[in-house]
Amino acid sequence: MTIETLSNREDIETIKNKSTFNNKKETFIKPSSKFSNVKITINHWQLRDLVQTSSIDPSTIFFTCKDQIRSFCFTNNKISNFCKLDFQPRCFNELDGIIISGGVSTDHYSIASGVNNNNGNGNNNSNNNQSYLNSNIRHYKGLLNIYNRDLNAKVTLNVGSLINNSVSLYKESNNQYHSIICNNDYSIYWCDISDNGKLDIKNQANLGFAVNHASLSPDKKTIVACGDSNRIVLLHDDSLHSSNPDFKLPSHKKVSLKTTNESGFSTSFDSQGKQFCCSFQDGVSLIYDIRNYKKPIHTIFSTRPKSQYGAFRCCKFSGGTDDLLIISEHTGRVHLIDTRDYEKHQVILLPKVIYKRNSNHNYYQEPIVREYQDVLTDFNGTIDTGTDHQNVNSSYLYLSNGITSDFVSENQNDGNNAFDSFENFYDDRQSGGNLENENWTDLDEEVLTGSTDGSDNIGFATSQYQDSRIYSTVRANDRDSNRLFEDSSVDINGIDWHYDEVTGKSHLLVGCDKGLFRWEIDSWNRRCFPSYELC
Repeated sequence: MTIETLSNREDIETIKNKSTFNNKKETFIKPSSKFSNVKITINHWQLRDLVQTSSIDPSTIFFTCKDQIRSFCFTNNKISNFCKLDFQPRCFNELDGIIISGGVSTDHYSIASGVNNNNGNGNNNSNNNQSYLNSNIRHYKGLLNIYNRDLNAKVTLNVGSLINNSVSLYKESNNQYHSIICNNDYSIYWCDISDNGKLDIKNQANLGFAVNHASLSPDKKTIVACGDSNRIVLLHDDSLHSSNPDFKLPSHKKVSLKTTNESGFSTSFDSQGKQFCCSFQDGVSLIYDIRNYKKPIHTIFSTRPKSQYGAFRCCKFSGGTDDLLIISEHTGRVHLIDTRDYEKHQVILLPKVIYKRNSNHNYYQEPIVREYQDVLTDFNGTIDTGTDHQNVNSSYLYLSNGITSDFVSENQNDGNNAFDSFENFYDDRQSGGNLENENWTDLDEEVLTGSTDGSDNIGFATSQYQDSRIYSTVRANDRDSNRLFEDSSVDINGIDWHYDEVTGKSHLLVGCDKGLFRWEIDSWNRRCFPSYELC
């Protein structure tokens, strides 16, 4: 396949008319994405909720990279090491500049708890643990780190017998926070956390299965939890919003919803607290109404159910008035669902190849957005080569060298050999080649460069770049366009909603092992306007 340069405006309009969003169907996000080449890593292959928007700075997001929590600012394209942990986090949550991270002790880390004020004088603070740990501390392998940047304080504690799969943070007062910690020891821990890092476990609920995730309703009265079971557990008590909730609830207060699914990994409440979602790794998400949860009001299926690639890993309702739900599959695909009408269901498909080889990371492949039923038809069955897929946009967008970092860079490498050649992609695919078999360059050891502004002039550089010529745009035929997206092995490591209070714009974030995609939500078209009839 050859790459042709667009030479006139007619060619430009042809591509734009065949692009992802130029059709009559309603879309939830605006046409062009932005891409930032940041390295987001996971430390457990099933736990993939590792991208979060800052609660303080709307232009900043947090993500994990090995044993660090890093921040990325969209305003100046700068990556910073927010905090370095004593272990590799499996989960984290941020609120008011306080970050809590969960994980598990390994042979490389001592299980003793300690306090570190980042001044070189670490103190062994085992006394803080005696209020909730028994005398045999060796049985407690769960790790929890509390970091407050304003106070320059960090503490690592033992919480739970096994791995901590999920942690969440909720504000009670100016200096007091609550945390829900989910552990493989079958328990949910309800903790009080002060802004200086002191932790007190108030209650512990044994659910009878390894707990993977839990969410607290907006009114702070209901917890929904899931784990290595086919059950969804609801804990409801009027005291949950107080400083001393009671997890030892009578039987009528503890509700167990039995499903036919396999292992839940994510839960989420909508902004009103009236509906909640639970996503399972067999590729099923169930939506319930909290006021009548005898049966789900809607069921969402993966595009690849009962497979590892199609396993649901994370679900999140949007805030505000956008009324959307996002659900990530294990690799390559993210679901966008309209919560006003659950039948309106779209899928973002990430390409198998993000970069073009020998491009110095100057181009990236734009993901596409398809209707859910179209994905099932075109990708899970026979590929239709006789139709014009109007919602396929396979243009490479130009990247600016905008990202800077404040951590030391070593062994710099442009990483050109890390990516499949777009031209040779189909041959590689037929012969079994994939990204995982390539000589991947560890981006942690190089300056991370490249972010993009997906403007309406797709695939073109402007005068702000060193080379202002028209850049090549790839237009594959319909069959090849589908093949680029049908078997993406790009790992999705986190999803989140990003609301910019300055601009009033909402965004969707999708973090993968190659970087971070961002789309603006088409909030204007999502608004509901009353209609009137003149008499």
